[in-house]
Amino acid sequence: MLCGTAAAQRVKRLAEQALQHSDAVGTLETGRVHRALRKIIVERFFKQQLPIDVPHVEKAISAAMKVAKRDRADTAHFFFHAG
Repeated sequence: MLCGTAAAQRVKRLAEQALQHSDAVGTLETGRVHRALRKIIVERFFKQQLPIDVPHVEKAISAAMKVAKRDRADTAHFFFHAG
């Protein structure tokens, strides 16, 4: 879903703050949380038309953190040793 620059920046800051206050700080990239949060916001607040209030926003942030953590576990890392 397209949104204005100010709204996009707010969502990005919200993802950054969520990560800073989680147990995953230092182990996840902000981009993972941000991508998950964007999808969840569209699904819950636009498609399902849930009210944008504190409890629903907190649940959306929690769900985004869970998705980002799960996606981190599904990532394959390759290490190359030269020599």
